[in-house]
Amino acid sequence: MDILDKSIILELMSDSRVSCQQLADKYGSSRGVVRKRINKLKESGVIQHYSAWYSLAMIDAVFVLGHVRLSQQLSREEIVGQLDKHAMIHAVIPVATGDILFHAIVVGIDGLADLGSSIRKLDDVEDVELHLIQADRGRKVEMKNIHLNVLAVLFENSRLSVAEISRRTGLSPRRVKRSLEEIVTEGGIVLAIARNPALGSGVSFYTRIVWDEKKADVQSVMKRIEQTFPAEIWESYVSASDSVLFTRFSVEHIKEVERVSNALSQFEEVKALETLVIFPARISTILSRDRLREDIVKAGFDITWM
Repeated sequence: MDILDKSIILELMSDSRVSCQQLADKYGSSRGVVRKRINKLKESGVIQHYSAWYSLAMIDAVFVLGHVRLSQQLSREEIVGQLDKHAMIHAVIPVATGDILFHAIVVGIDGLADLGSSIRKLDDVEDVELHLIQADRGRKVEMKNIHLNVLAVLFENSRLSVAEISRRTGLSPRRVKRSLEEIVTEGGIVLAIARNPALGSGVSFYTRIVWDEKKADVQSVMKRIEQTFPAEIWESYVSASDSVLFTRFSVEHIKEVERVSNALSQFEEVKALETLVIFPARISTILSRDRLREDIVKAGFDITWM
C-alpha cells in the first residue's frame, strides 16, 4: 500500500461519493489507475463497503476507543467473539501482545457505564480503559421523507450515480441532486466507507502515547508526529478525558515498527509510549447505521433490494 492508496482511503473515509476523476486530478494520477486501486482495496478487504449512517449528534452519541487488558491470553479469541456481539461495539481489534482494542458508539452516560461494566464482568479481563474520543459529531437535523428515500438507495452503496438513484427512487435527477446536497451539507448523515485497518500489505500498529501537558498541547504533538512520519501515519484518536493519544501507523516491515516507536520515544513531550501491533479487525454493524436503517424502514422505504 503506497501514498496513493492511503490518499484514496482517507478521501473515501470523508466522502465515499468522491469520483475517481476528482481523486485522479487531486493526486496527479489517471481515472483508470484510481479505479483499479479502489477495486484492489475492495478485493483485499481494506474497503469493506460504501454506506451511510447517522452522525453522532443525530443519535446523541459519543465515539469511544476501548483498551482491554487480559490476564490470560488463551481466552482472547472467546472474548473477541463476545465483544464483537456487543450492540455498541463495531470494530474489535486484537493486539499481538494479547490485548484487545475496540471502537464503539455509545449513547448517554448510562450507556458508557453499561459498556464498561459488561466488559469487566467477562472472565480473564484484567482491566478496561474507555476513552471518549474527540471527534466531529456533525449536527442534529430533521430528516425529510425525500432524504430517507434517497438514503434507502444509498444505504448499501453510497457511491451510486445520480442517474441510478433517480431510477430506483422515481425522483427526477434534479431532485436527487438537491437532496444529496442537503444530506451532505446539513451534517446529519455520514457517507463514507467501512474499512478494516489491519488488512492489506504491510504491518499496522497503534501507539498509545501519554504526553506531558506542561511541555506541549495535543495539537502540537500530533503535528510533530505527522511531520516526522508523513507516509506511515494514518489517523489519531485523542482522549477527551486523559492526556492519551492513540495513533495508527502502517509500515512495510516489522522492523519499521521499532524504528517509529524508538523515534517517538525520543520526543521530549512523550511521557509514556506503548506499541500495539494489530491483527485484522472484526468489523460489525455500527449503531448509528442501525438507527438510520430503522428510520428508513419506519418511513416505508425498502433497503433490501439492489
